[in-house]
Amino acid sequence: MKIAHLILIILFTKSLFGQSNIKTETGVFETELSNNESKDAAKKRAKEGAIINALEKAFGTAVFQGNSLFVKNVTTGEKTQTTTGFNTIAETYVKGEVIEELDIEFSEIPFEKIINKKKEFGTIIKCNVKIKAAEYSDPTNNFDAFSLNCTDTTNCKTTSFKKNEGFFLYFKSPKNGYISVFIDDNESSSLLFPYVTNREKYYDGYPIVQNKAYLLFSKEKQFNIDKLIVDELSWETRENLEKLTILFSPNKFDLPDLKSKKSSSIPQSLPSVDFNKWLIQLRKKSKEIEIKKIVLNTIQE
Repeated sequence: MKIAHLILIILFTKSLFGQSNIKTETGVFETELSNNESKDAAKKRAKEGAIINALEKAFGTAVFQGNSLFVKNVTTGEKTQTTTGFNTIAETYVKGEVIEELDIEFSEIPFEKIINKKKEFGTIIKCNVKIKAAEYSDPTNNFDAFSLNCTDTTNCKTTSFKKNEGFFLYFKSPKNGYISVFIDDNESSSLLFPYVTNREKYYDGYPIVQNKAYLLFSKEKQFNIDKLIVDELSWETRENLEKLTILFSPNKFDLPDLKSKKSSSIPQSLPSVDFNKWLIQLRKKSKEIEIKKIVLNTIQE
């Protein structure tokens, strides 16, 4: 019975954290106790800071650069590109999450300060923590999706496009759910799908039927889904690399607040950094969200 119980614990741990890297790490943070707050409030802030410090040391912190997201090793400064595998604590993006708080220790450090040429006394609240934490993993996806320059799904698969060339997206999922597609030019992220005329109806994602193949942005009758008014796209030459982001979820999800643009083809967008932050928050709310990013580029003629 003991052996069986141990096996169940191991299986549960693997199910909960997958292949995540688990570490034990320490962290420290100091904050001044202000005159208009309670000591408990200062302790809470110090504890949050110490946990953030421990998680940053163990797994790194987020760095936003245009339409790319990196994890930075706080010790070496090395950056590695990632997707949305970050957790947020006190508005700080870290690459890990706490499994267990092993030790929390507070101390109060008195100090002198000069305010308006007068000597006053203050208190520093210091917190040392020891935690067991798991690496916050990047999202996986079980759907199939790729970009094309024509509607032949066998011969037209590509991520490189000529100016004014047709642009299409193939999508197929093994389960029912909802899909939205964004494109990012390294400055802003714009919503491509659901199409403009159907956007209000499908603002929380377009419903996808399992094991059904979709070819988006084609006006051909055989690919037209639900008789939607299709936004037919052609590739524009740009200096920056484009990045396509495909979001899929078995449940509906709210899109971010998007700002209107004058363009009729892609009328809604938000800054690239804000889009990446929204993706992190979205996945924090639901681990069921599946994300795929495809880097696109222009063929120079």
